[in-house]
Amino acid sequence: MNIDHELDLRGRTCPLPVLALRRFFLARGDAVLVRVRVTDPDSARDIPTFSERHGYDVVDASMQSDEWTFIVRRR
Repeated sequence: MNIDHELDLRGRTCPLPVLALRRFFLARGDAVLVRVRVTDPDSARDIPTFSERHGYDVVDASMQSDEWTFIVRRR
């Protein structure tokens, strides 16, 4: 899997990670894969929900310790 960009949003609390992901995709017109790293449990729940509602796919999701990593792609 070829990741095009990474958003390191660890330490930021909800809703900032979701807003950052939204801004990223609004600024990009192409279908890219972005790795999103968060530590906020609310953001870990909200990113998949946001993605589903706004036309993005969570291609992969994982958790290690207190950090969640999502690979998200525009549909």
